[in-house]
Amino acid sequence: MASKGLTYEVTSTAEEITVRLVGEFDLASAIVFQHDILPLLSEGHTRAVIDLSGLTFLDSTVVDRMLKLSGLETELD
Repeated sequence: MASKGLTYEVTSTAEEITVRLVGEFDLASAIVFQHDILPLLSEGHTRAVIDLSGLTFLDSTVVDRMLKLSGLETELD
């Protein structure tokens, strides 16, 4: 699956889903993440992995949003 600057690959088992992001993850591609990827993460898997190793750029605002989604942001405060 793809958008301008960001592509992603999804693999899953009954318990785990892994989304590998490739390219540039900026505010423009965050919309793709929100509309295409987030619904995949809530399909009943007990574990979700977002693999960022294929990214060449990651906007700091996107990092903030991902921390809020994961609940880690409240643990860091």
